[in-house]
Amino acid sequence: MKPISTQTRITSLLLALLTTSVVLGATVIGMQADAESQPMLLVLERMTTKASAVQ
Repeated sequence: MKPISTQTRITSLLLALLTTSVVLGATVIGMQADAESQPMLLVLERMTTKASAVQ
């Protein structure tokens, strides 16, 4: 096996740190509440069904 050069290791480390910061930043931004966003309200209506008479 060929040993991995120091330059390759440093580049890999920097790319890993960049990727981590982008993912964490996007997660934090996605979790921020907008001023325009309101909680979703789900309304369920009560419905009654009756079976027809069997003859």
